[in-house]
Amino acid sequence: MKSFAAIAILSLLPTITLAAPFTIERRQQISQSDIHNAINKWAHDTSLVSGFLDKAADPANFNNDDDQFKIEAASALMSELDEKKQKAILDEAFGTSNPLVNQANQTLIGQGTFQTVVNLLTELANTGLTAVATDVTEINEDRCTFVLPAIDTYLQQAVLLEQSEFGFSDATADAGAARTEACALLAASAN
Repeated sequence: MKSFAAIAILSLLPTITLAAPFTIERRQQISQSDIHNAINKWAHDTSLVSGFLDKAADPANFNNDDDQFKIEAASALMSELDEKKQKAILDEAFGTSNPLVNQANQTLIGQGTFQTVVNLLTELANTGLTAVATDVTEINEDRCTFVLPAIDTYLQQAVLLEQSEFGFSDATADAGAARTEACALLAASAN
């Protein structure tokens, strides 16, 4: 039954990844609420993925239950894919006018770092615990070094856009992507 849930979630993957991006007409309809919700949802999604990766760093956390691992990996994958939806909303809000966002987009999409995370989470959801050691390490290296800093740029620039375009200001001014424990270790080893 557990593997059925993972298969059901993964069967939606082609539909989600092939969904057409927002059209340029949509840009006229992006509201402050859309931007604010995208910031919060994207930050929440990164937190869910980071939480899974922290748990997956020690396979004993799953009690050798491969089906449970696959379900949680599929859930993390769905959160990662939802991040693309939030990114699309913010991309429409920014257009191509923000050079910091353009650079972050180049990191995420142009360099393929975001897709690397999606591919590795897909592998974890499909293969289970057998791939956990190498895939989790590779995901953390990619996310900590490239993906999460680019997401930070998006979120921080979106907060500034909210403030400048809509006069909206709240506690999300320090918006950022949630890090795994591995990110702190990678940062410490780089110093």
